[in-house]
Amino acid sequence: MLVWPLLIATSLADAPRIVGGQVAAAEDWPSVVALRNGDALTCTGTLIASDIVLTAAHCSAANNVLLDTADLSAPGVVVPIAAFTVYPGWATTYDVAWVRLESPVATPPALLTLDCLPEEWLFDGASAQIAGFGTLDAWSSERTDVLHMAQITVVDADCDESDHGCMDEVAPGGELTAGGGGVDTCVGDSGGGLWVGPTDKPYLAAVTSRGRRPASTPCGDGGIYVRVDAIADWIETETGIVLERPTCEGFSPNHAPNPTATPIILPALGTGAITIDPGDEDPDDKHTFTLATIEPGLFIEVSGSGDVSVQDTLGTVRSGAFEVTVQDDGDPSRSADVSVYYTVAPDPGTRGCTSSPRPSGWWPIGMLLWACRCRLRAARPEGTARTSAGSHASSLRW
Repeated sequence: MLVWPLLIATSLADAPRIVGGQVAAAEDWPSVVALRNGDALTCTGTLIASDIVLTAAHCSAANNVLLDTADLSAPGVVVPIAAFTVYPGWATTYDVAWVRLESPVATPPALLTLDCLPEEWLFDGASAQIAGFGTLDAWSSERTDVLHMAQITVVDADCDESDHGCMDEVAPGGELTAGGGGVDTCVGDSGGGLWVGPTDKPYLAAVTSRGRRPASTPCGDGGIYVRVDAIADWIETETGIVLERPTCEGFSPNHAPNPTATPIILPALGTGAITIDPGDEDPDDKHTFTLATIEPGLFIEVSGSGDVSVQDTLGTVRSGAFEVTVQDDGDPSRSADVSVYYTVAPDPGTRGCTSSPRPSGWWPIGMLLWACRCRLRAARPEGTARTSAGSHASSLRW
């Protein structure tokens, strides 16, 4: 993985082991290979055909591939590289390359997430696996000869949050972000795979590229991966191979909810209520609704059927939003967040005074000023108050 500039120093003693968690067995990852320059590891890669390895474009220093081993110090099959072809403009598009070996090998290649498989296995919150020969600590100082693997979570399956360092030219859908919290790929894992699907027969979903931003250490805060379904046509066109396609006849994936919520308008110190529509294409799915964020000054209750009740506790005119997570019970389970926008409006009976709290105590001059201010606001023409509230609410993009 490429290393971004360090932002915050942390102790090596506290740095977690980030690629491992456990040592990977060679029989579990037959298509994972080591790219080397001479005997020195440069990157990890994945065999996708008998003579084709998929890796990262920035791994071009490699001149041979080591296969059929999970230990770089143990015997394996070494095959020289005949050609190393990078994706055009890879530094701003797809950080991937395909490698042609000088001779084909008998090792079984990986299956890629193509056609219907991304919809079934590749989504925000999906469970994934990573495997590679890279370093094991957050500062990339602890090297290993042994293949390691770990379980991580897909954070942004479409990479539509470009502030994390995704390539704008191929977003959304060209890359994904995954991992974090001390579980991550690191230096030497570049070009290796992110895998989804059944643990006993995973599919190659993406290629390890670089670290996600911002990052407190070189590794550990999550990575950016190139989606293989986005580059499959390029692979087939350039290499002349035909990638194995899954059988999708009768395929019925579990769709993620697409929840919507109407805005809530409630009086100051009053209550309002709405019902969230899960917007799920799967009619048999049942849903749970969970408050995902807290909005200061509001008392919020969310029921199991999606009813949302909101009470204002501040007594001030304002607007804002909070998030509710909607999760279905499909296989695999899918979830999505919805923003619930609210506006606390003046109480018609005390128009103009609700946003001007009464001063504490009984200081006569303060009370007089407060009363005069409320009287002036109450005397304001009706159209003025409505225009002001309307222009403020329009910025919420309802």
